[in-house]
Amino acid sequence: MPARRTPSVLTALQSALRAQPAGAQDAATVALAKRYALELDDADVISTAATKALRQLAKADVEDDLFEKFEALAARIEQVHVAATIGPKLLAALEQLGLTPKARNAILATPGGGGGNDGGPSPLGHLRALGSNRAPAVDSSAS
Repeated sequence: MPARRTPSVLTALQSALRAQPAGAQDAATVALAKRYALELDDADVISTAATKALRQLAKADVEDDLFEKFEALAARIEQVHVAATIGPKLLAALEQLGLTPKARNAILATPGGGGGNDGGPSPLGHLRALGSNRAPAVDSSAS
């Protein structure tokens, strides 16, 4: 495939992750972000290769080898489309499971929106979040 002409999204993402490392609980979100970045990087290369193949098809008698190259490119484009379609759904599922930083911060945030001085949730906010998920108390005298 042709050389990359635009800056790498994956390289930028890796730099950002080095600057602000994610915890082990963020591994799935990080893997998805890396997959998206790689797909974005590949999209430019794939588009260039597809354009070149189409120009060859337009100029010459179509040979089986050329068709096979084009079919391989078309299959890769379909893979990118599937990743773009399914990726956001996977990310939404990860958020529902509390497996993204955004989802965890929403769960642990205090009603006033404040966390601790370090930017994280305060201990009181953490306890409030835990308490809001409890089952209601049972009246033992009502038997």
